[in-house]
Amino acid sequence: MRLRECMNLRIKDIDFSRMAVTVRGKGDKDRETVLPGSIKGTLRTHIEFVRKIYDKDRENGLAGVQLSGALE
Repeated sequence: MRLRECMNLRIKDIDFSRMAVTVRGKGDKDRETVLPGSIKGTLRTHIEFVRKIYDKDRENGLAGVQLSGALE
């Protein structure tokens, strides 16, 4: 996996039931790879932790992610 592909991963790209990760590649060439079982628990814990931060930010009226001017 390229560094940029890793940085562009989203929660929706992870399928825990199938133990698969969809990698969004260059030129809209997506591919699927295996989600290692050894990181499944740690990844789930991390997602739950980040979700709590996200929910708290929404409650406090903080803005979501920053977008470039072209996307705002």
